[in-house]
Amino acid sequence: MFSCKLIKVIVLENIASARKLMKKESVDALIVKQPHNLYYMSGWSPKVTARPILAVVPLKNETTLIIPEIEETTSQRYADQIKKIITYSENKYNLFEASARTLKKVIEDMSLTKGRIGIEEDFLPIHYYRFLKNNLPEIELVDADSLIWQLRMIKSEKQIENMRRASEIAVIGMDILLDVQKAGKTELEINKEAQNRLSPRAHELYSEDKIQVEGGVLSGWKTVDPHELPSGKHLEKGETVKNLMGGTLNNYYTALHRTTVVGRPTDDQKYRWETLVEAQRKALELVKPGTKVCDVHNAIKLVRDEAGLGNLRAHSPHAHDQARTGSGQGLHYHEPPYLRASDDTELMPGMVITVQPQLNDPAIGMGFGIGDSVLITRDGHEVLTEFRKDTIY
Repeated sequence: MFSCKLIKVIVLENIASARKLMKKESVDALIVKQPHNLYYMSGWSPKVTARPILAVVPLKNETTLIIPEIEETTSQRYADQIKKIITYSENKYNLFEASARTLKKVIEDMSLTKGRIGIEEDFLPIHYYRFLKNNLPEIELVDADSLIWQLRMIKSEKQIENMRRASEIAVIGMDILLDVQKAGKTELEINKEAQNRLSPRAHELYSEDKIQVEGGVLSGWKTVDPHELPSGKHLEKGETVKNLMGGTLNNYYTALHRTTVVGRPTDDQKYRWETLVEAQRKALELVKPGTKVCDVHNAIKLVRDEAGLGNLRAHSPHAHDQARTGSGQGLHYHEPPYLRASDDTELMPGMVITVQPQLNDPAIGMGFGIGDSVLITRDGHEVLTEFRKDTIY
């Protein structure tokens, strides 16, 4: 059993933080359905199924979980910090109507039929919006996505501790990943061997926590596409290999990214790698409270431009500039803020971001990337996934 007491404390802190911000923004309650937000507010990450699960987080009453009857026993085991759990049956109504009717009843019992209710406009199905507006005509539904992201972007000390431990797992995993890769092996063979060696180590370190390890390698032409999947492709001499290792502890995620070459690297491969290392170094010099994330992104772009590698479209019409060079991390591996030219979010203490410049060049069939999870501190930053940067040699 993972650390239920720690998760309970984190959830109660999350709800208290949410209520402070809700009061500031005159929001009487939040309706939460998106799985990561649901975990943030309840500590429960149920398997995603067709049966809706929602949480109502009021400013003044008890937080309430709305779940299908089939999940009642499981919810009591993993979400005991939520004292009010209400079930719905699908015997009389379809799943949507059954859950929506229960949601309406919860809002009525909280005396919020004329309240200002925050919803996840990016996620909550339109059916719920229409149902509530039709059946509670005096209710005011407002977009709460920004409010929720304000909460999730700043990590508490206990959340940060989870991410430190997840980073420790990622670092151990990267060492293993580099140790097992050899020319002739397939990507899937390498990934399986690394997972089999890492999982026992991770669970030995943190036996009471909920742990997930993930990651692996992509090689050769597949390193150009940032969203390729591992396969039975064999590693061949001279190819670049992108190595990604992520650790998740109690659902909080960090990641470590390095590039290697199968065999001896060429001068051009060394140059591209050293350019990325320098780009990340320059970016990290700016990572501190008050810096806009677009300025961190632009620092990376400037180093690539000065190295003559800023516009890969000159080599191939299918190449692309890196739209973003990192993002926030937490319950998901990509969260706001995003390190891109259009995001002027200022870094604040408690944020965790990944600084991850890449060079993906279809003209030569090779991609290069480096990435680390970085905590913003009061006076600067701390690299959580500290790992050597000479991996290409």
